[in-house]
Amino acid sequence: MKLIIKTIYLIKYYLHNKKYFQRNITNSNNIVLLERYNYFPSLVAFSYFLNLLSKKYNAKIYSYNPRISSFSKQIRFVLNPKNLIMKFLYKSFNVSKNITPIISTTQKRISDQLFKKIYSKIKKKEDILKVKILNIHIGDLIYDEYLRFYKEPTINPENKKFQEHLNNMISLFLFWNDYFIENKVKSIVISHSVYAIAIISRIAIYKKIKTYNIGVCYAYCLDKKNNLRLSGFDKYKTDFKLISKLTKKNLINYGKKELHNYLYGEKKFLISNYMYSTPFKKINIISNKKLKEKILVASHCLTDAVHAYGSFQFPDFYCWLEFLGKLSKKLDYEWIIKIHPNQYDLNLNEMKKFVLKFPKFELLKKEMSHNEILNSYNILSVLTVYGSIGHEYPLFGVPVINASTNNPHATYNFNININSKKELKKIIFNIKKIKKPVAKKLKDEIYEFYYMRHLSEYYCINNHDKIIVKLGNNYNSSLFYKNWIEKFNIKHHNKVLRDYDNFIQSNKFRMLADNTKNRSIYLKIF
Repeated sequence: MKLIIKTIYLIKYYLHNKKYFQRNITNSNNIVLLERYNYFPSLVAFSYFLNLLSKKYNAKIYSYNPRISSFSKQIRFVLNPKNLIMKFLYKSFNVSKNITPIISTTQKRISDQLFKKIYSKIKKKEDILKVKILNIHIGDLIYDEYLRFYKEPTINPENKKFQEHLNNMISLFLFWNDYFIENKVKSIVISHSVYAIAIISRIAIYKKIKTYNIGVCYAYCLDKKNNLRLSGFDKYKTDFKLISKLTKKNLINYGKKELHNYLYGEKKFLISNYMYSTPFKKINIISNKKLKEKILVASHCLTDAVHAYGSFQFPDFYCWLEFLGKLSKKLDYEWIIKIHPNQYDLNLNEMKKFVLKFPKFELLKKEMSHNEILNSYNILSVLTVYGSIGHEYPLFGVPVINASTNNPHATYNFNININSKKELKKIIFNIKKIKKPVAKKLKDEIYEFYYMRHLSEYYCINNHDKIIVKLGNNYNSSLFYKNWIEKFNIKHHNKVLRDYDNFIQSNKFRMLADNTKNRSIYLKIF
């Protein structure tokens, strides 16, 4: 019975799209490419955006699979029920064809030749991150795809698995490069700007093809300077200055309200199109200087898009931890580690090995909240690469040291951002001399940042927050369409079309919105 009901919602969504997105019939050879992404909510944003691009370029809409396929993989893909459903839904907003990367004999031969040339220059991990093909940088994508696929915390370049992986990534690059040469691609839309799936976007950007990273709760136009969605942080402060004084005051107050809800005990917290359990609990934080002094290491998920924000002072998170571990042997400090909740068990196994190797480190229990940490220890400082802890702990007078200048907090004054391993070492050796951030002076700056980072994305669905709270784990299902269509109105539909069209015409990096009244008001300051 549940399956029948879910199928009905899918059909209703299909018919809804057929009604509101009429087919753009064209004899043109122009193409707009859309990544085949099996995520129900994103299709709403795709349906709006792709039809606007199709009209703009008088182009056909093709979808594509972002990774290499073989004949057997193709068969499994075609027969997969979810892929069949997605094919059905993609047709509802005029996707007429799907492209699958299959490597030709010629491409394989060239790939083998390129592999030998590229691999001969890889002597250490850092060299992987420097890899370019035809002057297009893809080293970070190769690195992160390997960690994610093999679920390993770091890379050994001499490993046969890595060598095979590198050859496959080169082959994928050649396929898409040839595709762009042979076809008139005018624009592409991607789901993510990381991993192997972003190789196509790097090529498109280099060839000056408009590249958009779109979701139900964000819209970005990537370029050579900002080829990652999680970039452009250097513009937070300057963009905020362009907003009217009254609006700025409202945005800061909204940021304060939402951040305090997060820090002081709300069970769930919304960021973009995700709902998180808060790592804070509803207890007061008491400053007690008699507590034991500790350095808190806020670790990251070791395999999750390590370079999503760009490069940092280490090739990966595990190398950063190893660096701290070696320093711990020379220092009379006590260290505690809070493991990132994403893929916790996988990270836990690696962290257990780490603390055996470096016994001055203590692993905190998974359920220990940040409030409890602050009540249990006198935290001298927090060490992270680019964690959200950077805007949380300064509110409690605790300094945060980022092992990167490519982090969301870098242009603000409430964190320390280091430029080199040498600088990081010096700071840690003198960690007791670091001045505590004065929360009263920094609070408005933190609230401004919090709005710009977490609360300012454009939502194409006006009742999105209610849908995500209502559906919970069923968010990525056909039930999403049921809840969205129930609240659909033509006025909002036309508003979304206008907003997206204005953004496309603006040629700007990010679509910014005023969400203070639980609705997205597109801010045209960009």
